[in-house]
Amino acid sequence: MPRLSREPPLPDYPAERCPEGIPPPVTGMILLKERNKRWKRSRRFYAELNRGYLKAWKNKKQKKEKDAGANSIWSTKIDIGSVVVVPEASYHRFHLQFSNVTQILTPLDGSTFTVWRDGIKNHRLYRQEGRKDGGSVSPPQQEASSGGLSDVPDETDKENRDKEAGSSPISGNQKIHEGLEATARVMDEAKEMFTMSLDVASTLVRTAEKLTSVQKEMKQTVQELRLTISQFKPTIKGKQPPSDGNEVPPGMLRTARLKSPEDDDAFEDARDGRSQVAVASLQTPPTAGTEKEQIMERIRLIDEVIREAEPSPVQPQLPAKDQLIESPPLQKKVPIFGVARQRRSYLPAKMMPAENLGMGAIAKMAFGRAGLPISHFEPLSMIQVVCEELRFASLLSRAAQMSDPVDRMAMIAAFTVSGYSNTLGRSRKPFNPILGETFDYTEPEWRFHGEQVSHHPPITAGFAEGNGWVWWQTMDANAPAKITAVIEVNQPSPVRVKLATNEGEENYSAVKVKTIIENATNPDKRQVSYLGKLRITSTNGLTCELHFLKGRELRGDIFRGNVVCCQLSGHWDQGLTKIETTGQQTQLFQVPQQSDELIPYYGFNPFTVTLNEPATSSDNVPSTDSRYRPDQRALEDGQAQQASQLKKQLEEAQRARSKTTYTPFWFEKRYDAMTQKQLYSPNMKYWPEKERQFAGTNFIDIFPCK
Repeated sequence: MPRLSREPPLPDYPAERCPEGIPPPVTGMILLKERNKRWKRSRRFYAELNRGYLKAWKNKKQKKEKDAGANSIWSTKIDIGSVVVVPEASYHRFHLQFSNVTQILTPLDGSTFTVWRDGIKNHRLYRQEGRKDGGSVSPPQQEASSGGLSDVPDETDKENRDKEAGSSPISGNQKIHEGLEATARVMDEAKEMFTMSLDVASTLVRTAEKLTSVQKEMKQTVQELRLTISQFKPTIKGKQPPSDGNEVPPGMLRTARLKSPEDDDAFEDARDGRSQVAVASLQTPPTAGTEKEQIMERIRLIDEVIREAEPSPVQPQLPAKDQLIESPPLQKKVPIFGVARQRRSYLPAKMMPAENLGMGAIAKMAFGRAGLPISHFEPLSMIQVVCEELRFASLLSRAAQMSDPVDRMAMIAAFTVSGYSNTLGRSRKPFNPILGETFDYTEPEWRFHGEQVSHHPPITAGFAEGNGWVWWQTMDANAPAKITAVIEVNQPSPVRVKLATNEGEENYSAVKVKTIIENATNPDKRQVSYLGKLRITSTNGLTCELHFLKGRELRGDIFRGNVVCCQLSGHWDQGLTKIETTGQQTQLFQVPQQSDELIPYYGFNPFTVTLNEPATSSDNVPSTDSRYRPDQRALEDGQAQQASQLKKQLEEAQRARSKTTYTPFWFEKRYDAMTQKQLYSPNMKYWPEKERQFAGTNFIDIFPCK
């Protein structure tokens, strides 16, 4: 049966022909469902359309109990005259359009559609006519305007029941009387709430007065004790004051009152029990030779109690002391980490053609019935991609050797920009690391290690150290779970760098700009771009603002306060240049030209090709290292079908371990004082454990199918 077009909305009052008298009621079983809620079930009701209202009960039995006078039954009530009704004859249903939602009403008996349509039309006109004429019809309920189907007690239907029994319409005076009664009830409720608020306020005032009184008493005690000290000045000068040996200093007279139950209650919230310590100290009589020292100690203790009792400004809540650490340790000259080794220059197999995701594949991925095809991946883990940002780590070593802080900031900006150049020519997605997966990489002048510290949400922690610098990052990019044509990725956590300079240690913090991936469903046409403002702050008082513009262009400045020290210009895929205020230009770094021979190998650069090189026994890497991941290794070898099967097995094994709480081996979440954020920092145990060949370390078997 071809679908018929939807009918126009039912007419509003005035109409050419209005119903004469009260339209006959319409009853029957209906279904109510909110429109555009595909997964929401329809609710079934026994409905009655009478006097312009559509009232519904869960079943016919409740309707009979209501008619019998049972006021405990609740029902749904809709003012049919305040909504737009659009019939849809092809589906035998009606669209009830409220102000913010549309409900679909469907009679269970399709043959009664015409009866319901005529009934709704007549009752709408009757309801609107009565409301205009001043009314024998009660005002519309709130549900009719908002679209909700909240339950309404049957007491509100008393007026309609009276009319159905043949009583006369409510007069205007009676309606005014009922309105006054409702207003009085609201006023009583408001008065009761106001009274309760006054009681609470009175309690707070009394508490504040009590604390103020205690504070004054403590201050007076301190003054008396200081007066007592002045009486011992003759003793200090070698003269004895007149005393019978039993005289109690004036300050000691206050100790009895300090130990009263009332004062104990006033100080029961004092931290560390210092108020009790102060009282105990005051009750001990001074001994010869130590009187002045003991009294001074009493004054110090009471001063601490007063400071605790005084209100202090609200401070941001910081982590516990054991969670507050400095940034990772930094050495001015780091020893050589190893001997330069000969690394590979090509991958075993070239990149395979990628599958273009159609609507069917995207729908299966959205419902969790299928994953991303293996041809959309590159043989790298996200931990290795984090390490890839250190491709130009020599820029950090150069920055640590510079004497001018402006030059150091410019070099830090160049290093930060250099990481974006790694995406040039790349069209595949790295593997999501398995929880607990690790990776390390060693060069003669620097070394790196990372760990997947969280799975939901995915977080990768990385740390590197070199000659006069340390670098660490919490990679928590919030990429969307669903694949769309355009994907935007943001990373809220900053990247941190610390340099050892002649003036001391300098800390730097940089937040990455937004990544935009276009044509994400078709890797062969995928394009990556960056937009936004990169802001780098430093403890030396300098700030760098670098703007990522269209066309891969970069423009920025380095500030000291509001004064521009120099300008920066370049392209993130080519390099960065520093421009002095005098016009002199200095090239900070330059991206090497991409080799055409490596384009078929996933567009990797010579450094990236070495990241997943198979580990040897001399590398001494743990069993959790990314280089042991079987699906990633199979993809690199060009075995697509095997890689896809292994990837599914690894993901199923990870889901089986999801109920077990994982504690990272090599990183801890700590409070970073510079950025005032919780970041993952290394616990500095990885390299010592590696020297011991990880003896006694119980690793989780995260690659059971290797």
